[in-house]
Amino acid sequence: MKTLGKEPQIEQQIKQELKQIEELLIRKNRSYGDSINNPILVFGIQQNKDNLNVQQFAICCRLDDKLARLKNGGITKDTMDTIDDIIGYLIRLKIAL
Repeated sequence: MKTLGKEPQIEQQIKQELKQIEELLIRKNRSYGDSINNPILVFGIQQNKDNLNVQQFAICCRLDDKLARLKNGGITKDTMDTIDDIIGYLIRLKIAL
């Protein structure tokens, strides 16, 4: 039960966790340029017209997200991990094909 004038500790913890998730979602959405709602479709996976299997399709989706991040943030020290991710996903795609 809630006591007058004071919030139980668990409610404070829940609010803190939700605030962190909110900040993460906003930061990622800005970084990736809202790629969920506006995918860049570099790999042309709009309707899976290449008949990719689930694994191949998932890798292509990740690649598009990573490329969107570079498009929005540029190539900087802060996006070097994204370049590594792209290299890794390309290797995984080559193996999956």
